[in-house]
Amino acid sequence: MHILFICVKYMYSVLPSAVRGYLRDHRFFVYSIVIYILINIIENYVHYNIGKHTEDDRFIVLTTPSNKDWVKLVVVMLAFAVIHAFLVNHVKDKWNL
Repeated sequence: MHILFICVKYMYSVLPSAVRGYLRDHRFFVYSIVIYILINIIENYVHYNIGKHTEDDRFIVLTTPSNKDWVKLVVVMLAFAVIHAFLVNHVKDKWNL
């Protein structure tokens, strides 16, 4: 976890100052996307395996998706993460949260 923090901090430091300013001003929006992605990637992985192995008698068989399937999962997840963040940000602004 500490290594992940260092990587994120480094990636943030190499961004142009305009991008860093935007992220600082809209951090609630960015946090919403990141949290959604982290939780949703696990959920998508489990749902993928449930759908892929519906014929098996076992409860859940966890297999690694192909690269093509990972791309599909990530693209759909990112689209919904952005929608989620916009909705959360809209509610936050509308209700003054």
